[in-house]
Amino acid sequence: MRRETIIWVLLIISRIVFAQQADQSGSNKYANEMTSYVRTFGLTDFRQAKPEFGFRLNTGDYVLEIMADSNRHVTGQVVYYIYHYKKSRLKKMDTLYRKITLDTASAKKIDDLIRQSDLRNILEWDLWAADARNYTMEFLDGEQYIYKTFYGPYALQNEVPQTAKVIEFLDTLDKLLHAEEQRAVFEKSLPKKGCYLYGGYIKCYVGNTLYAGLSGGYPWPVGIHVSYYLRNSGRFYPYLSFWVHYLSDLHQGYELSLDMGKSRLFVRQKNIKDFISYSYQRRERSMAGESLLFQHQWSYGLSFRPVTVYGGVYMRDGDKRSTGPVVGLNKSFVLGKNLNSQWHLLTDVSLFKRELDFRISLSKAIHINNGPSLDIGISMEQWAGYRQIFGRVSIVFSD
Repeated sequence: MRRETIIWVLLIISRIVFAQQADQSGSNKYANEMTSYVRTFGLTDFRQAKPEFGFRLNTGDYVLEIMADSNRHVTGQVVYYIYHYKKSRLKKMDTLYRKITLDTASAKKIDDLIRQSDLRNILEWDLWAADARNYTMEFLDGEQYIYKTFYGPYALQNEVPQTAKVIEFLDTLDKLLHAEEQRAVFEKSLPKKGCYLYGGYIKCYVGNTLYAGLSGGYPWPVGIHVSYYLRNSGRFYPYLSFWVHYLSDLHQGYELSLDMGKSRLFVRQKNIKDFISYSYQRRERSMAGESLLFQHQWSYGLSFRPVTVYGGVYMRDGDKRSTGPVVGLNKSFVLGKNLNSQWHLLTDVSLFKRELDFRISLSKAIHINNGPSLDIGISMEQWAGYRQIFGRVSIVFSD
């Protein structure tokens, strides 16, 4: 009963956070933010300049601007952009971008698509989808200015009928712009260092991160932990992590884990990638009457951001040796839009034979000036029939 109660509490917290986000994301707020990137990218301020027709779309990956004069001469430009920062200086973030001027034929095709889609007459909806991309659009026709925000059309297509027209427009537009290929060219030209933020997700190149801190919970009241994480998102995309957790009360115990792997072997699409991984865990649970448990796991999986599915071979040693197939799924949620106020909710479930293991964790990073940051969180886990819940506070050193 305790486990079900905690799961429901975490779900309720996430819904409250998302509801607050939806209430705060009015058109005035976004319209003010829009003027910032209009200046940064050297685009047209529709409230100052008055073209006969103007359209602007922000997808989170690129900004498209189309204008036409009274003689129906159409011009257009598209800006692919990304936010870049050094992990040691999170508060200082730079906007890197690549602006492309569209040829007349391409601009005319997109202008025709905008008019045929009749987007400005599509009603906005109030539903908010977690971890979904939102699309903002500006329309200027003569003296009439219209601003719209379409929340998560791909995620809500089964609940909101009018998303169909928006999705059809976005898919057709991506093909006309060759958006995926152009985005790949842009990302290839970026410096292979630091971290990049786009579409609500963070991608780091060479990342060295060290965590050290204290924990406490049930059944172990006191613990200390140290972990190290290395990731290189360059050509080969390898990663390596190491975790040690010492637990104590009247008895003593420890956790040790090692994970390594490589992503983007055969699948390298924009929002999908594959990976292989090896995981080793070793735990002593003398308090629970288990002298030693350890496991090896070899997996292959696909990551459909932010959902990951995997399958593989699992081998566990304890009182008896057991080996067999394992399948699993994990999903991450980002609660909050501002990078400095985000909470991360991670759920991970795996099935080995008829045994269900899971982990739920909620964490937040607190950045202090330009020095080390703090990481606070709470986790609940069931593994090999053993359950625990604990909170943790870590100091984080990263480059």
